[in-house]
Amino acid sequence: MQGGAGNDLFIFGPTSSGHDTVDGGHGGGWTDTIDVDGAVHHVGGPGVGDWTLVVDGHTVTDSHAHGVITMNDASGTITISDHHEVITFHNIERIEW
Repeated sequence: MQGGAGNDLFIFGPTSSGHDTVDGGHGGGWTDTIDVDGAVHHVGGPGVGDWTLVVDGHTVTDSHAHGVITMNDASGTITISDHHEVITFHNIERIEW
């Protein structure tokens, strides 16, 4: 999935599976967001429940059932184990759960 000019929102839900690649597009001062709220079943934040989040080579752990992380044109992966889903992302500024 490729974002264009402007703010982009990529939503992953309970039926998401497989391997997806998301690129929000570089620069421009826009906020590109990945929302995995519907896919992670609120068992906890990344590293606590059934999913992991790696941003620019660093594993993120957050115990909150709902949350947000902001960054600047970041790259990484989101792995949702019970969906067998891997999301590879580039040029993303915000991830919500």
